[in-house]
Amino acid sequence: MTDQGAAALLRQPSTSGGTVGGGSVGGSAGGNLASTGAEIPAGALLGASGAVIAAGAGAVLLARRRRTTQG
Repeated sequence: MTDQGAAALLRQPSTSGGTVGGGSVGGSAGGNLASTGAEIPAGALLGASGAVIAAGAGAVLLARRRRTTQG
C-alpha cells in the first residue's frame, strides 16, 4: 500500500456503527485494587536498619582500636 492509499483510508469515516472501548471511566468495576505495599511498617524497618548500621560501625571502630593498640 502506498502512502497516499494509507492516508485515504485514515480520512474515510467509519461506517461500522460500533462503539470503541466499552469501558466506563471513573466507575467501579468491582474487586479490589492491587496491593501497593503501604501496609509495611516503614518506621520499624528504618529503626531496625539504623540499629544494624550503628552496630556495624561500632564493630569497625572496635576492630580498628584493637589493631592500633596491638601493633
